[in-house]
Formats: sequence, C-alpha cells, structure tokens
Amino acid sequence: MIVTQPRRVAARAAARRLAHLDGSAVGSRVGFTVRGERSAGAATRVEFVTAGVLLRRMLDDPGLDGVDAVVIDEVHERALETDLLIGLLSEVRELRDDLLVVAMSATLDAARVAAVIGTDEAPPRSSSTPSPPSPSPSAGPRAPYPASTSVESPEDSSTTSRMSRHQRPWS
Repeated sequence: MIVTQPRRVAARAAARRLAHLDGSAVGSRVGFTVRGERSAGAATRVEFVTAGVLLRRMLDDPGLDGVDAVVIDEVHERALETDLLIGLLSEVRELRDDLLVVAMSATLDAARVAAVIGTDEAPPRSSSTPSPPSPSPSAGPRAPYPASTSVESPEDSSTTSRMSRHQRPWS
C-alpha cells in the first residue's frame, strides 16, 4: 500500500507514527520515501511517499505492479502533482480492476472525486452529518485554489460568486 502525503515532513511523521502503533521499526513493515531519503525495504507493507515521488515511480512502473492500494491523503490541498496523480491513477484503474484508489480529505465533494478516479461508489452523505461551514470572508479560502468563493458586500450584504482560473473538475 502506498499513502501519499502533501509534504516530506508529513510522510516521515506518518510513517513514524504508524510504525510506533504497529510496534515495528520504521523501514520494516512501515516505511517512507521522500526526495533524497528512503526508509523502506522488501518487507515494507505500507509506504508513505510524497505525490512527486509516486509520480516518478509511475514513470518507471506505469502499472504499479506489486501495489494493491494507493491512498491520496489531504487531496483537498491542491497541487499540480496531486492532480496529475489522480489523472494517472484513474487510467491505471482502467487497466487494473484490482487496484484500490482512495482519496481522503476532510473538505472534499466525495462524489465528484469518485467520478474522476473511476468509480461511482462514493460514501453517501448522511442527512445527520452537517456540511462543513462556509468560510467567512475574513478567514480566507480553505484551499490554495478555491473553485469559487463567496464574498459578502458590506454595503448591501449581497453575495456574489467568482470563479478561479485554477478550477479543478471535483471542486
């Protein structure tokens, strides 16, 4: 299993935490690979990587042979590498029905991401589960490239929408 993290520090920390919970040393059952540093081996079952590392790996092995699952964590933190990764993984899923692709985020429209990665089995949103609150104008956007934001005019309290030029298909 490969788990992507948005930053090198996060990949290292997640691997250390999971190895601690597993009772194993980092690099044995749980490992990580970031640019310039690798602590994983043949016995590694869960490997934490950055999106850039996984993209590079997919250039050498486009089918991800030997990988059963890919988890993209913090997918709402939009970056070019993550967007490319989602596109490539959706193509790999067309060739490999056995590859499990999971996109994780606290603030993402699951149905839209599921449609992009090639499945329509998105977790249903329960009516008892509240939607995340809209950010206030003073709080700023949640993601670096918001698809749309609401801005309240102080003069007449009307709401207007504007689109970002960095809109993603699942935004």
